[in-house]
Amino acid sequence: MYKSSIMEWLQSNAPLIYGVVLSIIIAYGRLTYDGVGGRRKWVEALLCGALSLAASSGLDYFGLPVSMNPFIGGAIGFLGVDKLRQISNSMLRKRVDNNDDQVN
Repeated sequence: MYKSSIMEWLQSNAPLIYGVVLSIIIAYGRLTYDGVGGRRKWVEALLCGALSLAASSGLDYFGLPVSMNPFIGGAIGFLGVDKLRQISNSMLRKRVDNNDDQVN
């Protein structure tokens, strides 16, 4: 009974699980290649997995299919937490600057 319900859950959430795991593996591999060691490598890899999980919940909002989860996870793992932070900060700055220009 429990085995079948677990298997059903895994099957219905396969793209989500695959995207998160792919993000963790790619981030870990990228950091290993760059020579980063210790706890930072694991923390960033897990943060990339968490970001992939969070991003996957927004796919419906943007009208994207759930099957894009592995792509999103791979991209997040490849870019990394620091690069994603830089991108989001620059996007927010542009948006705030545009709003300030419209007010004045």
